[in-house]
Amino acid sequence: MNCTNVRERLPELLYESLSLAEAEKLNDHLAHCLACKSEFASLQDLQRTLDSVRAPDESVHLPTLYRCIADLHQKKTKRWRRTALSMAGIAAAVIVVIAFRLEIRLDMDKLSREVETRDRRQQQAIGRLQENLAQVRIIMQRQLNARQVVLDSSNKGEDQ
Repeated sequence: MNCTNVRERLPELLYESLSLAEAEKLNDHLAHCLACKSEFASLQDLQRTLDSVRAPDESVHLPTLYRCIADLHQKKTKRWRRTALSMAGIAAAVIVVIAFRLEIRLDMDKLSREVETRDRRQQQAIGRLQENLAQVRIIMQRQLNARQVVLDSSNKGEDQ
């Protein structure tokens, strides 16, 4: 084994996470190589120093923790409630706009049908007036013809 490979594996040797065969190879190398042996000794000193430091004592005051969690939950609930109410308001506004537009369309359809009906009635009335006018013309023509006949016969009677 070369020094580069050995130095990469020294932490595993220090924490005893190597197999016995690999640990033996590394120990053989350390017995002959002073630089790697010095590196391993430094790692051991560092491990002892870190192990000598005591972990801080932690104390948890559960009622305070629960109160904080409850406050956070309450804030989230209020936020969701506001969001839900806003969305409901927007949905209601959209429904009103759609209904209003539909009502306008329905009113426009109704109005156009009424205009069509009125136009049809006016056309029918105009047609009846034209028929009546034609009949009046016929009657007037007959009356004129009848007067002409009377005038012609009175003119003949005067001529004789």
